[in-house]
This record gives sequence, C-alpha cells and structure tokens, in this order.
Amino acid sequence: MKKRWISLLVASSMAFSAVGSFPDRIVTPVVSAAETVADVSALNPLESTYSFIKSLEGCDLQCFWDVRQWTIGWGNKCPYDHASDGTKVGQRGGHTISKEYADELFISKISGYVSTLKSNCEGLSMTQNQFDALLSATYNHGNVIYCPLKYYLQGTLTEAEAREEYYVWCINAGSSTEAGLRRRRKAEADLFFSSPEPVAAPTYFNILTDKPKYEVGESVVFTYDSDNATKYNIGMHKDGIPLDTWDTTDNIFEYKLNEPGSYYVYGSAFNSKGSVENSKPVYFEVVNCEKEPSYFNISTDKNKYMVGEEMQITFESDTAVKYGVGVHLNGEPYDYIDSFNNEEKITLSKAGTYYFYGSAFNSKGYADNSSPVWVNVYDSAPEISKISIDDSELCVGDTITFKVESDTATAYSLGIYKDGERYDSIWDFTEETHEYLLKESGEYSVYVTSYNSLGYKGSEKVKFTVKEKINKGDCNNDGKLSAIDAIALRKYLLGAKDSELANSEAADLDDNGVINIVDFIMLKNLLASS
Repeated sequence: MKKRWISLLVASSMAFSAVGSFPDRIVTPVVSAAETVADVSALNPLESTYSFIKSLEGCDLQCFWDVRQWTIGWGNKCPYDHASDGTKVGQRGGHTISKEYADELFISKISGYVSTLKSNCEGLSMTQNQFDALLSATYNHGNVIYCPLKYYLQGTLTEAEAREEYYVWCINAGSSTEAGLRRRRKAEADLFFSSPEPVAAPTYFNILTDKPKYEVGESVVFTYDSDNATKYNIGMHKDGIPLDTWDTTDNIFEYKLNEPGSYYVYGSAFNSKGSVENSKPVYFEVVNCEKEPSYFNISTDKNKYMVGEEMQITFESDTAVKYGVGVHLNGEPYDYIDSFNNEEKITLSKAGTYYFYGSAFNSKGYADNSSPVWVNVYDSAPEISKISIDDSELCVGDTITFKVESDTATAYSLGIYKDGERYDSIWDFTEETHEYLLKESGEYSVYVTSYNSLGYKGSEKVKFTVKEKINKGDCNNDGKLSAIDAIALRKYLLGAKDSELANSEAADLDDNGVINIVDFIMLKNLLASS
C-alpha cells in the first residue's frame, strides 16, 4: 500500500500593497523557469547554434594557416595536403572551395564536436544556450575538459568567477589572435549566462507549498511552476488581510513565518510576451504550538472497499502539524502513514479487515486517536444477501427500518412491492440500515440486492402490512376528536336505533377487542384532557 500525496490547488493573482511587519524571506537561486534544463545527452545543436558559431568563425573560401593547421571555410581543417614547415599565421594556401562546400564541410565536421562535448560534460544538465556556448568553445579549442563554464555547471565556480576565468581561457596570450579570441570568449560567456527569449507568453502558473501546516518560526518553501516564465509576482494574505508582496526570478522561494494564522498566496508568472495568473489561492496554516495537541480524530470516506480501490483518510486535530498513523491488516502491522496533510489517499491492495491508529504531533508533544478506525476490504463477489425489518404491522405515516446483511457487499439496492406490484426502488446506499416513510396502506414486500464491483446477490422477499392510522376515540370517523364521538359511543352502548359506529376500532380505546363502558370513560377523559 503506497501513500499518494495530495496535490494542493494552484491559484489566481493580482498585485497589492503590503501592510504590517514582514516575516523573513530567504531566496534560493535556481535556473529561471523559462530556461528549459536538460541532460547534455538530450541536447543537440539548432539552426541558431550553427548561426552563433558561424558568426564567431567567419567563412574563408581560400585556405590559410591559423596557428595549428591549414584552415578553410567555417574554421575547418583544409581537406587538402599542405606543407606546414615555416608557415606564418594568416599565410594563404593554394586551395579554394565554394560556399556550398564550406557549409557541407561545417555540418559534416560539427557532429564530432557534439560527441566530444557530450563526453566532456557527461551527467551535467544545462540550457540550450549553455550547450550552444560550450559547443562553440569545443569547436574552437577541441574540448572543454577544463573549461571554467563547465566548472560553473558542476557548482565549483560562481558566475562571476567562471566569467573571470573564462575570459582568459585558451586565448593564445601574446599572439596576434589574442584579441579575437578574447572577443569570442566574451560572446560565448554572454550566451552561456543569458536567458533565451521566450517563444510565447506563459500558459499556466502553479504555486506549491511543501506542506499545508507549519509552526511559528518555520519557513514555508514555495515552488513556482510555469512553462515560459522568467519572473514571478506573488502576494500573501494572512487572515484575509494583505501581508506582503515580492517579485522573484527564482522558482523556489523560502519565507519565514513569524505569526500564527490562516495564510494564502496567489500571483502571476511573466515574460516579455505576457503573463498568466494562477487559478485560485494556495492556502496553508501557521500554528502557535504552545502545547501539545489535545485530540486526534481519524475518518475514512467509507467503511467498505474493494481491493485496488482508493480510500480517502482524513485527519483532524487542533494544533498538530504532522500525523503518523499505523495501518493494521487482520490484526497485524501492515503499513505506516507519515503525513503533513489533513487528507491522504491510499490504495488498498489486500483483502481483509483493516484498522488505523496513530498520533497527531507538534514540537510540544502529541495526541493519540481515542479508538481505531475499522474498514473492510473485499476481493470476491457477495455470496450472502439478507434483509430484515423492525416491525411487520405498521400504519401510514410510520417509518420502517430495513436492515441489510452481506459478506462482501459494498453497496445495496432495495426493491419494494405493494399489493403485488412494483412500488418503489432505492439505489446505491452503503449503510447497513435504511429508514423508509410509509405513505400508503397495503400489503408490502421488500428485497435487497447486495453487490460490489465483482458481482451481486439478491435476497428473499420480506413481507409487512401497512394500515390506515387509527385515531383513537374518533368513533364517527370524521378525522376529529369531539363531543360528537362521545354521543355516538353512548348511543351505541345504550343500543339505540341507528347507533352503528363508523369506526369501531377507534371506539375500542383500551384495545381489548370489546367495546364497553370502560372505553366510554376513557373517551370522556381523553376529551377532557384535550
């Protein structure tokens, strides 16, 4: 059984003015979100890469000696043989090529430099701009094994240090080519540390917090996620009141929380092409933990599940910032949930009876839940399906209680018949008891279908009778209790002509099956009290 962390909702934004005292803010520098970072093995030159390298190399259609070799085209070794003894820098050779062949030669040779670069920077991640700058350096020098820009990617040099060292890296100091190589190193470094121009405005913006609840003095870590953003503007509220705003180019941002309360943040992600807001605020809570939690409640969304089904478990406490819950299966330890969230979703992978028992924590102590929470998990279709009722003779207006029973059912449906005809249906309830209001008299029967995702089982029918409700004392059956009822009963007892009772059951007030003077006295008392 694996825990699944609930993703927090992400949110909409507008700028506002900060009020009150500001908690401490700690920035963690990272690569801008607009710069897609990838392992060097996944990067390859683009048309813009070729254009950048060509702009630094220049194209010469006649071969010349460039310090180490006869060179032609876009800085490629001349494919023809030349004597090199006694040659001087810039000396011209006798071979020329066409512009088309120079382009072909450039493309055919650059793949080897790509392989060298990937080998020299194996395991490093970088942006396309950084890849292009390093490929230009490789093309010029032959490798970047000891390149300061590589050390920056490895984290051993800062940007300022890498720039300073790169400006003097492989420049043939004191030679006639030094000035040109210095200009090239600056252009490569500027590209390496630049942010690429975004192709479009951001289309989404997500804000995430590392957990939903904190103690006073802790720092919340915000993570910003957007597709093309180069900058973020964030606003924070505490207890519904504006607290602080900030702008940042980093997609990780730390903020120290100095006061308890209910917080939310929202904001916008920008680049030069436009902006996008997050859809709704992201909420979190800050608790002043002066004492340990006083209670801990655990609840689940159901008490019956199928194997493989996802269960939502909810934690409730007053000052807790973390929860630890042990999961037992058939009485034996099975798993442990360690969570900062008030809700978790877990997948139940084995059949059996589970119970959950644990503690809610803060820095001052903990509280256990008062009793385990039990659930059943099934992996077979029901084989037992029964229904029973609490009474078989009822009146209109009464409520009957149906009680259902099954071995592996996770839900039930009822079919109700009246006077032999289908009368009502009740679908998809999960509790073992269900109350039903009786609105009409008649002869009823009911059955239950017990089911889960693997199958179902029907029950035998159970019968019951519903009669019209008898209003005791309403001898003339007019729906009212009055002196007229007493007169009718008196005439009946005296044997007067035309003294038949319209409702003899109502006249039998003591329910002994006999109508006599006792019933008359009870009726008079009933009239007097009403």
